[in-house]
Amino acid sequence: DLHSFPTRRSSDLVQPEDEASRERKKELSYKLGRILNEMNGGRYEYGFNGAGGEYTVEAYDISNINGIDNVAGMVVFTGFAPEKSRYRKFKIKSIEGQDDYGSMREVLFRRFTRYKEGAPGFSDLPDIIFMDGGRGHVNAALDVLKYLDLEIPVIGMAKDDKHRTKELVYKVGDNFKVYPLAGSDNFMLAYVGRIQEELNQIGRASCRERV
Repeated sequence: DLHSFPTRRSSDLVQPEDEASRERKKELSYKLGRILNEMNGGRYEYGFNGAGGEYTVEAYDISNINGIDNVAGMVVFTGFAPEKSRYRKFKIKSIEGQDDYGSMREVLFRRFTRYKEGAPGFSDLPDIIFMDGGRGHVNAALDVLKYLDLEIPVIGMAKDDKHRTKELVYKVGDNFKVYPLAGSDNFMLAYVGRIQEELNQIGRASCRERV
C-alpha cells in the first residue's frame, strides 16, 4: 500500500530490504529527480541524488500557540525515513502576529546562517526544501537563500480551500509550475502527507530540541 510508509525500528536494521521497499525507494527518487531536473535545467539526474543516496528533505511549517506565540517546525526525511533526531522547533523572535512569510524568512535565515557558521546540528544541507504552503512561501524561502548565496530547490505543498493538499508548486526560471497530487499521483500525495503529518505533530507538541 503506497499510503503506508514504514518507520525505522531497531529490528529493521538487521532485516534485509524486500523488493517492494526497493521499488518504493526507486519510485520516490525518480519522481523527485524529475521535478529537480525540471527546476534546474537538466542538472539533476533522475534517481538518487548526486551523493549516491536517497534525497534528503527538510520541511518547514509555521504554527501558533493560542494565536499569539509563533513557532516553526522543521522535520527531516531521507527517502521515506523520518530523521527525528534532526527535527527542530524554532520560536519566532522578530515577528509579531500571524505573518507566515515573515516568520518563515526569519527561521530559514537562522537555520542557514547556522550552517554557514558551522554550528553543531546544522552542518548538513538538504537536497530539497519543502514548505507547507504555496507560492508566497516558496518565494519567501528563495529570498533568504538568495541573500545567503545558497542554491537549494524549494517546493511548496499547497492546499485547497478545505485545507487538503492538492499540489506541489515550484519555480522554473521566473515562472511557477504545478505538480498535481490529489487524484493524479497518489504515491506522491501519500509521501507529502507523511511529511505534513510530522510537521503537524511538531507543531502540537514539544520537539526534541528548541532553538
